[in-house]
Amino acid sequence: MTDAEKQRNIDLQEVNAGLMPEWKYKVKWQGMSEEEAKREVAENSDEGIEYDDDEDDDTEEDVNVN
Repeated sequence: MTDAEKQRNIDLQEVNAGLMPEWKYKVKWQGMSEEEAKREVAENSDEGIEYDDDEDDDTEEDVNVN
């Protein structure tokens, strides 16, 4: 494994751990501009998990603390 491959793996681990922004990884390793990378990350985050507001959450009445 080359030094570049090692650094890329470290950077990816930092992204996964929340220590490096995903857009910065894309700029460094995928050759995107900062603007392109931030736009792509924002678009991907919009496609994330959808929450159903009609579903009941655990409320104080539902939680048994004893």
